[in-house]
Amino acid sequence: MAKKIMTALGIVLALALFMALPVSAASTLTITPSAGRNIFTGTGSDQYRYGSSIIINDDRSIDVWFAAPGSAQGFSCWDSVRYRRSTDGGKTWTADKKVLEGTRNADDQYSTCDPGVVKFGGYYYIGYTSVVKSNYDAYHNETGNQVYIARSQNPDGPYEKWNGNGWGGNSPKAFITYPIPTTSWGSGEPGFVVKDGTVYIYYTVNDATEGLMTKVATAPATDANWPGKVTQRGTALRRVPGDDSADVKYIDDYNKFIAVYTSKRWTEDSYISTYLSDDGIHFSEIAYFENNANLQKRLHNMGISGRADGHLRLSDSNFVIYAYGPGSPTIWNTYFTPVSFRYNTTTVSRNPGTSDPESSAAKTSSVSPGQNPASSTPANQNSASPALSGQVTSDTSAEGDSAGAPTDTEDTDSLETAESGADESAADESGGSADRDGKTANFLLPLIIIAALILAAGSVTAVLLIRRSKKLKETPE
Repeated sequence: MAKKIMTALGIVLALALFMALPVSAASTLTITPSAGRNIFTGTGSDQYRYGSSIIINDDRSIDVWFAAPGSAQGFSCWDSVRYRRSTDGGKTWTADKKVLEGTRNADDQYSTCDPGVVKFGGYYYIGYTSVVKSNYDAYHNETGNQVYIARSQNPDGPYEKWNGNGWGGNSPKAFITYPIPTTSWGSGEPGFVVKDGTVYIYYTVNDATEGLMTKVATAPATDANWPGKVTQRGTALRRVPGDDSADVKYIDDYNKFIAVYTSKRWTEDSYISTYLSDDGIHFSEIAYFENNANLQKRLHNMGISGRADGHLRLSDSNFVIYAYGPGSPTIWNTYFTPVSFRYNTTTVSRNPGTSDPESSAAKTSSVSPGQNPASSTPANQNSASPALSGQVTSDTSAEGDSAGAPTDTEDTDSLETAESGADESAADESGGSADRDGKTANFLLPLIIIAALILAAGSVTAVLLIRRSKKLKETPE
């Protein structure tokens, strides 16, 4: 009997300790857009700038590359890459300069679009999409795309293209290939992050059998011919029709990769989706872009700002650039929107009675595109756990966000206010870095342990007294 009582006491004590211990912190990243403005207006003769790739430099100047209409050079090339620069935080820009286009009679003749730019080892690298010439000539549609790359020591060129073995010449070759001939869209829309000597390469695959996805590959950043040393790492994201290409950055402050892309593109219900990753290979839907009135309708083909190596610093005045307008006709404006970040770390308690209502409330916002009006939970955000406690919040949000976007495309007052607010609040970010990675302490833990120990001690004493009493009764007089 005593042995059974001791076993039961051990189980009770173990359960008490298990219930008291918190689990690893769950995190949610919220990105909030402020009021912005047009930086390009499409016309019948110059229709679009889309698929922006953005670098913020050490001097806070901004370099941006876009896909733009091709120009007549004696052969068909429907998309080129154009470059512009700003030295005042995106308020004014240099005139666009064409820096890349297809090579006549080569595999990439017809297009150089969807630029993704990274800089390391003294070179700017532009990855781009092109339909393979032979596939287009066979099917006369935009299928059979592959990913190409070019490099230059200057952001505005001249660029030399990867030829399969090295750089230069008039025979560019894809470094991310797709089997041709094909009637599937193929691969394209590249982006890059450099971390710990490795180039992370993100690109879209749209396959008639496998569906739509973002895949990831890696290559050694220390090798000058790294496009020839690519290793495939699998699927980073599964997407659905209407999802655009993902722009990926690494946020050092959070030790996280972030993937951002537009969903339901070209529609009135378009919104921005966000994912996070610890390793840059596997992404989870635990981030939330606040799709508020500062975003334009029918948005698509978005890029988010970052440094030359693909890292996003919270101390910078960060922003997104996207095109907006219907899918047809392809006359689109391009919009510049400052953004701020809020990173919430929550500890999920094993005891349902310790739920903190403020913790779960922080994971929802006002109803906007991409949300369920009944629950006010964004469609691109996982449901919060019913038992959340111990929230730690790191907030870099800008003060004074506008309720709506300005109608005057030259209005910069609200933009300056949002940018200055983001700069001031970003300075507070460093103080909370220790809390982001840790687990939240549960103040009930010591009390539960003490109570369990007292219970155990009392029970053991009771057992010993009972056993002593039995012995006394059994002893003959």
